[in-house]
Amino acid sequence: MARSDPGTATADFFVLIGDLVSLDAKPNGGDPGYAVFGHVVNGMDVVHVIFSQPRSPTAAQGHEGQMLAMPVKILTARRAQ
Repeated sequence: MARSDPGTATADFFVLIGDLVSLDAKPNGGDPGYAVFGHVVNGMDVVHVIFSQPRSPTAAQGHEGQMLAMPVKILTARRAQ
């Protein structure tokens, strides 16, 4: 879940398409990091299409240029067996 501070995650989440070690927890306790709660096992082509969509230069104060201009609705997500 995307969040500003611990305990502030609400409705946004993100899919990484590569390593982003800046989101790892810090051993000194200064930053709890982010927990991974899923893995894309099928459909990475769709993830890459979403990633290539235009970004909004003004959405999400403090994160300008990172949010998609048009939200993408997730229709289904299932646990892999």
